[in-house]
Amino acid sequence: MTLLRRQGTVYSIFLRILLNAWFNTQPTV
Repeated sequence: MTLLRRQGTVYSIFLRILLNAWFNTQPTV
């Protein structure tokens, strides 16, 4: 159960970084 929880946390952080990078590349409207 700990592995699944840890994997979920890593995925959450990765998703946040990915979204942040994507928004940074987007031109400001």
